[in-house]
Amino acid sequence: MNHKLKAILTVLSTAMLIGCGKAPVDDCAPVEIHRFDIAAYRYASADSADRQALRDTFAVALRIMLGNDINDSSLTAYSQSRGVRVFTPDIESRFLSLDSIEAVTGCIYSRMGDEFPDITPPEIYSAVITYNQSIILADTVMLLGLNHYLGCDYEGYKHLDGYRRATKTAARLPYDIAESIIATAYPYRPSNDATVLSRLLYEGALVKAVMQLVPGSDIATALGYDKSQLTWLVDNEAPAWNALIERKMLYSTDMEIASRLTATAPHTTLLHPQSPGRAGRYIGLRIIESYMKSHPEVTLRQMLDSTFYNSASPLIGSGYNPSRR
Repeated sequence: MNHKLKAILTVLSTAMLIGCGKAPVDDCAPVEIHRFDIAAYRYASADSADRQALRDTFAVALRIMLGNDINDSSLTAYSQSRGVRVFTPDIESRFLSLDSIEAVTGCIYSRMGDEFPDITPPEIYSAVITYNQSIILADTVMLLGLNHYLGCDYEGYKHLDGYRRATKTAARLPYDIAESIIATAYPYRPSNDATVLSRLLYEGALVKAVMQLVPGSDIATALGYDKSQLTWLVDNEAPAWNALIERKMLYSTDMEIASRLTATAPHTTLLHPQSPGRAGRYIGLRIIESYMKSHPEVTLRQMLDSTFYNSASPLIGSGYNPSRR
């Protein structure tokens, strides 16, 4: 396969992976993602004038990556670091263009203006982030670590557990962008006597907000599941709920239990050995969706407020009980 054809196929596959292969559902302007990743990779081979121009153009991103000590030597060291040298060529081959991501992000930002007018959408810079986190959000600037989205089959991810590799795809990008912004603007703020239910309600409201912002979203991708994992949860929703009740976890104030129900993991063993990880998020989402059906006047902003999720009232008002279905 020649290089030109491979490039075309890469762009098309990226578009389909993030849900842009079909007509957009919103009429919105794309959001530019500044290619700091490519510029940093080429820094060491640039002449002095181009180096200065790069330092000026990407000063904001550089401060996040390197701190306040931004100079020629520190940026040269970053440019020649192992992570940048290893990942950037693969980023260039798999993300020849960010047009599709920019288009989806434009729709996210447009919807965010309606649902969360209090949030200032960040300026986005693509980068190589060698930490475990794929996104760094500082004030109104976001660094998007494209090295975390090279595909579950990527050679560099082979050392990772399967459940972690499964989320390292381009399909996750819009969801992670939206969740990073919403979770930063509305972090979980438990009360002094917060229960596991409080955390489930917050996580459910957060996932629902992300789904509202990402055009063409689906529940499986929003939760980080494949079809078989979502099917398991749908089929076992009532037993999982019963396990929460019978094992007296729902109103427990032990935040370690809440974390184990919602943290990234291969399985949610507190509910069932075969339950997909973060199953508490699915249950929280189901409660929130039930509540929204009977309370359509309540906004996502209200549900992400601590006075909402630190109360047992939303569960009561939702009428949620999968055992009755």
